[in-house]
Amino acid sequence: MPVVASYVDRFGLRCNKVRVTSLVDGGNATWIGMTLDAGANLAAFGIPVDGRLAERVGELRALQAQTWTALEFGGTSAHPTVSAWCAVRTPERLRYAPVSGLVVHCGAQGPLLTALDPRSVLRLGLNPSPLPAGLLGQLRWPVESDHPAMI
Repeated sequence: MPVVASYVDRFGLRCNKVRVTSLVDGGNATWIGMTLDAGANLAAFGIPVDGRLAERVGELRALQAQTWTALEFGGTSAHPTVSAWCAVRTPERLRYAPVSGLVVHCGAQGPLLTALDPRSVLRLGLNPSPLPAGLLGQLRWPVESDHPAMI
């Protein structure tokens, strides 16, 4: 039980609760359930699509935290659009945006993480902006951890 109880704050994740439930009904079954407190562990941010996009993405990559960053393209080839999101998981609750200019989206953590899953067909859920000409040429996006590539 000490190990189970320690899961309240383990591996950099803070749980709202850890519950042990047992059922005795001709046999024994036991479940351990952990409920994460997303507000204590994860923050969702919109990234403005402007001349500082490449700089902000670089600053996000330098954070000492688990950081998911995504660009989502839409529109048409004649009128392309883009939206940018990030999710930052830290051991302590974030009290401010870790990079200047990020827009806090309270309560968006669950839907954002679902949409960020590479297998998801869901959109990120942020209103897209027109894609500024030349903006993507400024971005370096890692393809492998040791070898960033221009995409």
